[in-house]
Amino acid sequence: MSQSDAETNAKLLQEIAEVRGDLKTITALLQHQAESSERRHADLKEHLSQRLDGHERRIGKLEDNERSTAIKAAGLGVVTSALVAAGIAALRGGLK
Repeated sequence: MSQSDAETNAKLLQEIAEVRGDLKTITALLQHQAESSERRHADLKEHLSQRLDGHERRIGKLEDNERSTAIKAAGLGVVTSALVAAGIAALRGGLK
């Protein structure tokens, strides 16, 4: 093997080592990016889950309040109808 062949082989080995180092760096960056993306995804999922839970609680409370309001309105309607009927009966009785 001549000196130029040895120099060429040395240069090739050096370039291969540089490429190998670059590939290791790229692999590390990709792994870091994947971990970061997974972390952001998990954070987003947790945030959305908390928001949905909050909305479900609010909707449940609104439904309970609606039922309570409907019951109160029905009761008030019965009382009002009874008072109107009693008032009409009193007026009819007083007119005779």
